[in-house]
Amino acid sequence: MKGAFGLFPNAMAVDASGNPAFRDEDNVLHWKREGNWTEVSDSAFRVTFGPEGSLYRVDDEYYVYAYRGGEWQKLGFQKAYSLAVDASGSLWIVSETGIKTNENSVLKWDPELG
Repeated sequence: MKGAFGLFPNAMAVDASGNPAFRDEDNVLHWKREGNWTEVSDSAFRVTFGPEGSLYRVDDEYYVYAYRGGEWQKLGFQKAYSLAVDASGSLWIVSETGIKTNENSVLKWDPELG
């Protein structure tokens, strides 16, 4: 079995091409691209991929980011506990606020509210 060893993966996602990304015990995000593991700057609490291979993360303050052009772009000020992307590319979140208030916490990401 080939992989990244000794890093205790915590949050993990795999893109449509089979390239994994995971967060280690130090909150460092590792992404295997073109057969090589690379560290992606900044911390990640949760990670997911879109169907076209775009990488998203929730940081340690629960903000949502997209990795574009080699940089993380914050998608707004709405906080999320977890996230996923559906087959059409829509981003879904488990709202950090909804968990605390027992409101509907599973939401489709709204770029206008982000």
